[in-house]
Formats: sequence, structure tokens, C-alpha cells
Amino acid sequence: MFQAGKINNAISEMNRLEIDIMGISEMRWRSNGQCSLENHKVYYSGNEENQHIHGLGFIVSCEIQKYVINFVPISERIAVIQLSGNPVNINLVYAPTYDADDVEIEQFYCTISDILKTFKKHEITIIIGDMNAKIGQGKSGDLIGDYGLGTRNERGERLMIFVEDEDLAVLKTFFKLPPRCLYTWRSPHDQPGDIVRNQIDYMFIKNRFRTSCLRVKTYPGADIESDHNPLVGSFRIRFKKSIKKQYKKNGT
Repeated sequence: MFQAGKINNAISEMNRLEIDIMGISEMRWRSNGQCSLENHKVYYSGNEENQHIHGLGFIVSCEIQKYVINFVPISERIAVIQLSGNPVNINLVYAPTYDADDVEIEQFYCTISDILKTFKKHEITIIIGDMNAKIGQGKSGDLIGDYGLGTRNERGERLMIFVEDEDLAVLKTFFKLPPRCLYTWRSPHDQPGDIVRNQIDYMFIKNRFRTSCLRVKTYPGADIESDHNPLVGSFRIRFKKSIKKQYKKNGT
């Protein structure tokens, strides 16, 4: 999103696909903050490096913006938006891992777990992100459905431990879809006869609220110039207008 016109292109795709909240895993904007653009609100959380690397963000439509009660930029990898809901509030955690080593991945999951402990148990919590892990195909308990893709890898095993510890349903695995709507990442080496496509981006929700999710699918034809396909979820959620908005600059 640091390149000229990229953020406008993302907003155009939001409008075309009727997306109210979009998470951006490679925002590449420095520091953290918020701004208005094309009747949308942009929230971003990055670092202070001059190279404009990493960072993440949310783009929120004007319709949903009035329900935002808090934005918390945790780091260049994790940020939270809290929405005023009826009868309970909604916590939306965006947390892409990037290509981190095992020690960083472990700290990443520990940080998310600590954040989840700060939320009230009766609130709806949704986690979104490129987890750089393959859970693979095959049902597991009541947290993973029948419709995963591929074979689980080592990072997928660690992700499994995380979802079991936090009682999170892996939403994409509960919806039967054509293969082209299952993969979220395409390798640069992908070509006819040597297809390399994986499911590594996910949405999670506390299992007690899983039925509030109506659909999760990818859109491989989206015009976003990325090797990742947008992962889009539809939810049955009621909002109530917030009384007062807050913005925290640092920390949890």
C-alpha cells in the first residue's frame, strides 16, 4: 500500500466485492494512526523503519465506521478493531505472521493469546490473518471442518495447538466450495502441469459463535496485484451506534 494508487485500488475492490472491513497484511506505512480516504476510514499499524516494510491495516467503509469504538495498534504484526454490537461487542484481530522463524512464531501466538485474555468472554472475537501454515484437509473435532486443502505441515500443527487452546473454529474449513475458491496463495512457480497453490490465510471465531458466520470463500479474480487471494467472510452480526470513540496509540 506504499505505492501510489494501491490503496485506491483496494477500496475499488472493496466496493466491487461489497466488503465492509478489509484487512491489509502488507500496509508498509510507517508508525500507526488513522485517516479518511474515499469515504472510507484507514487504520494502520507499522514500524518506524524507513524501508517501508511490513505493517498492517484495516480499511473500513463509512457504513461500518460509525460502529468503531476502538482501534489498538499492537505492533507491525497485530492490531485490533473493536465494534459496538448488539447485544455484545465484536473484537476483530488482524494478525499476519509473515515469514518468521520458529521463535518469533511462538512469541506471535503467545501475544495473541494474551490479547484474547483481555476481551470479555461473552464478546464475539474474530481473528484474521496469513498464518503461513497449512492445516490441510480432514475434519478434526468441532473446530476444523471437512473442507480444508492439501496436507498439514509443521506450522499447521502449531496452528492446531493454538486453535484448540483458544477454542477457535477454523471457519473456511466448514464450507464446501470448488477448488478454485479454497486456495488463498499461489506460488510464483505455479504453472499448468505444476500447480503450487496453498490455503494459508484463515478466519477464526470463538466456537460458540461459529453459526454467526454465513460464508467464507476466496476470490481468485480480484484485482489486487498480489499472490494472495482475498479471503472474504460474511457474518450475521447486529451493530449498535457507539456513544464515544477512543483511539489508543500504543500497547494493549
